[in-house]
Amino acid sequence: MWTSILDEEAKAAKTLDTYTEIEQAATAIRHFQLQWLPGLLQTEEYARTLFELDIPGQPDAIEDRLSVRMSRQNRLSGEDSLMYTALIDESALRRTIGSPALMRRQLEHLLTAGERPNVVIQALPFSAAGAYPFDASVIFFDLPEEPLIAYIEALNYGQVVSVARDVAVRARRFEMLRSHALSVRETRALIRSIIEEEAEK
Repeated sequence: MWTSILDEEAKAAKTLDTYTEIEQAATAIRHFQLQWLPGLLQTEEYARTLFELDIPGQPDAIEDRLSVRMSRQNRLSGEDSLMYTALIDESALRRTIGSPALMRRQLEHLLTAGERPNVVIQALPFSAAGAYPFDASVIFFDLPEEPLIAYIEALNYGQVVSVARDVAVRARRFEMLRSHALSVRETRALIRSIIEEEAEK
């Protein structure tokens, strides 16, 4: 069901509504984020800044997107919370969005989110650059009684991968990439060090 819906809508504009529906139905998500921090882990001010860069001069649209993004984060808490694994490129952790103070708050939020038992956050360090099998962000959705779905996310478009063989290839690449990532403890140490660097700016 989800695959057919995504295939149609991914050909047009961003599939925000359908993407949100799938995210709500998922029992687990694995997410490799390349350019910026994952939406489920963003603070409101970080997300707002990204939207202002993406659709400047459209305050109503920004507020609508922001409301959806913040409500999506409810999937990380409560009785029906999903298992969420975020593999984040080090450049996304170090890229200052908005201001150094905003980034410090955002990175502190990552540390807090990572304390949840259903949230795993790992950084892919610069030293692993040669291991990259992806040139865009990729998200895997585990759905009840449905095949695994992969979603490729670039700056202005999204592409669903629904063919089982192709999804499996990307899933193996994700796990290979994850083998080069820092451990959860090492990631937390890195984030703390970046917070200290931001405080000096």
